[in-house]
Amino acid sequence: TIKSWRTQIRAELDGARHDGLALVAGTLDHDGKAFIAKKKGREAFKADRAHLRAWFPTFGARLRSQITRDQVEQQIALWRQKPVAARTIRHRCRVLRECYRSIDGPLARTPVDHIKLPAIPAAHPTAVPTKKILEVAARLKAAGLAVDYARFVVRATTGHRPTQLMRATP
Repeated sequence: TIKSWRTQIRAELDGARHDGLALVAGTLDHDGKAFIAKKKGREAFKADRAHLRAWFPTFGARLRSQITRDQVEQQIALWRQKPVAARTIRHRCRVLRECYRSIDGPLARTPVDHIKLPAIPAAHPTAVPTKKILEVAARLKAAGLAVDYARFVVRATTGHRPTQLMRATP
């Protein structure tokens, strides 16, 4: 019993096949679609679906047990060259990890574990020329969009985010 347990654990740790059968039987494409179907109707469903689909061209037809950490790192390197935003890469890795753990259990090993993800760069605000702000305000006013005009002018002059403006009282 101990020998068979040890053999099974070694196979799981290696991510290798054992006795001719894959430890994880489904392909990423098949299991990923099942995972997304479970999330349907929840918040961020469409974003998570898009992030998981980004893995399909490279790994979709492969068994999930055959996807290695090195292959995932190579895919991330390719995305960095395109360039894909660091935040997007991080979300893609998060969704892939969630997919594995929803199918294999919360403690399951994934090919995304212990991968150094790209850091999210600090946001740098960019100034908009006053001339451009006045042009947009004039167009909104001329189009008769009083509410949009008012929101734009308040936002442009105060610099507050929309959520801050929605909480503002007269």
